[in-house]
Amino acid sequence: MKRIKRAVLYVVLAIILFEGSFAAYGDDGAANVRDARAAVVRILVQGPDGSCSLGTGFGIGAQGENASAFITNWHVVTSSGVYDYEDVKVYILLDDNTVFRTEYAEGEDGEWHAVKGKIIPGAMVECEVLYAENEYPDVAVIRPRETINGIKTLPLKVAGQDDIGKKVYTIGYPGSADKASRVISGNTEDERIPGSIEAVSIDGGEISRILPLESLGNTNCIVHHAHINHGNSGGPLVMEDGSVIGINTYGYGEETEGTVMEYSVSIDIQYAIDVLDQLGIEYTEASENEPESGTSFIPIILIVGAAAATSAVILIAATRKKKSIADASQPQGAVSQSAAAAILSAPKPSVSSSSAGIPKQPTGSHSSGGQSVPIPLAELRLQGIKGVFAGRRFALKEQFIIGRDGNRCGLVYPAGTKGISGAHCAIRFQNGRLTVTDLGSTYGTAVNGKKLVPGTPCPVSVGDRIFLGSDNEGFQITKKGGEV
Repeated sequence: MKRIKRAVLYVVLAIILFEGSFAAYGDDGAANVRDARAAVVRILVQGPDGSCSLGTGFGIGAQGENASAFITNWHVVTSSGVYDYEDVKVYILLDDNTVFRTEYAEGEDGEWHAVKGKIIPGAMVECEVLYAENEYPDVAVIRPRETINGIKTLPLKVAGQDDIGKKVYTIGYPGSADKASRVISGNTEDERIPGSIEAVSIDGGEISRILPLESLGNTNCIVHHAHINHGNSGGPLVMEDGSVIGINTYGYGEETEGTVMEYSVSIDIQYAIDVLDQLGIEYTEASENEPESGTSFIPIILIVGAAAATSAVILIAATRKKKSIADASQPQGAVSQSAAAAILSAPKPSVSSSSAGIPKQPTGSHSSGGQSVPIPLAELRLQGIKGVFAGRRFALKEQFIIGRDGNRCGLVYPAGTKGISGAHCAIRFQNGRLTVTDLGSTYGTAVNGKKLVPGTPCPVSVGDRIFLGSDNEGFQITKKGGEV
């Protein structure tokens, strides 16, 4: 009887732990999103004519360190294309004390018109624009000219079709909230521009679609119902695990039979990842094995709870048997110690790459336990290790030609670079293999010290080194992030 009571107690305990786990892990999702605010910044852009525009950005870099760079939108740092990014000044605001002052004068029509605007700065840091080349896919990367302490980094993760219906959050600084902070005195109007973490706004919704939008240059986009307000542009679209899957870019409204339907569009974070790889800027990738709030963790608890209940039932049944366990055969459905050990030590199932976002083709491989494991093409990079491109990292394509001829090459060397031909070599994905081929260059191409026969593809994989012309210009095949 004592054993029966003890077994029932185990079941009750398992149920209590099981029920408690729902609330505990659900709270973690909200905490992750709240914590993400510490990586979000307000961006102020001053045009050459003194005009001012605002946006949002978010920090990237090594996990646990201060953000080294920030992602935002092209249209934020160019005032929607009004200015070239080289003609503007870009700042990150650090407090709520920056003010934009507008002076008005009465015109001949008897109306008051804005005649002058100026920024009265609070705490702010000027930034260098590292990338803002194209209207689509509307990505920009900026770097502060001095280290900003206390700005965190966010991990990046590419969303896929399996994420449709999941909860997402837009984080940023909505411009509409600033209207309430306007103060008019005489012929001047002061608008305070908050930049502290307390001024950050969060809005939630679900992902409805992930697809290329023709109206946005066939940019791959995430369509969702978390509100994007003017001023939110450039901010992160965050999942419940705190990872960024998109850059908040557009907000739309449609009216049908008197009902207004609003939806928002964030561009796929993959575009920013590609830019960061090209620039050789460090960032953190979210682990695909980490459970998301309310999903992966629950089945684990269910299994544990079920196992505890099953064990208790077996124990109850065993106590009712008059025959000694030592003499009895093993009860049907029971698990032996050796079998349990095998189950516990069994490798966990791998995460399907189909959930990692944009479809990827397999290419180069690495060895694992004597077997060749394919690596998706999107996960491979070409890392400059010597010469002109040392320290820079490039995303590979199905054909990637290197040389001095800008009309033929995807990676173009400066004119006059010694030892480099117009079209020197090509890295290709062919028949499931990654290869490098010398294109008849004057001074040749070598892989791991062995000179290639012109026109003959040479298989390469992660870790292999490629030199062009001499030992002065070299690259290495790596995984995303520079891992070999």
